[in-house]
Amino acid sequence: MAKTLRLAVAQSTVPEDPTDTGALRASGAEIRDLVREAGREGARLVQFPEGAITYPSKHVMSSGGPGTLVASDWSRVPWDVLREEAKSIADLAGQLGLWVAFGSIHPLTPPHRPHNSLYVISDQGRLVARYDKRFRAT
Repeated sequence: MAKTLRLAVAQSTVPEDPTDTGALRASGAEIRDLVREAGREGARLVQFPEGAITYPSKHVMSSGGPGTLVASDWSRVPWDVLREEAKSIADLAGQLGLWVAFGSIHPLTPPHRPHNSLYVISDQGRLVARYDKRFRAT
């Protein structure tokens, strides 16, 4: 007997300013709403895009102020808020019994820039994989 897997692909509003706590919270809430909707429609896996919680603009993160392209200042990011939102998404995945894959930035130790990461959350609400996007210099 063939088993089926219903996959939901969801597009949330992606804030470009990871220093905006309100936008991060709104992004997390929107992702959770879309996960609930996917669950109601019978999905077992919900896939979100790269940077679903936030996809930082280089202009916003500039240490020279918005609009100036110089080295980024990642110390301005409220990493605790990003962790809380990711955990809330994982907790909901476990409550609903859904797999969820979503993107966000992942902190590294300074002076290294954060990774642009994809998190895979099991239907038990546990992080089972993280893929870190890497660029090669040409």
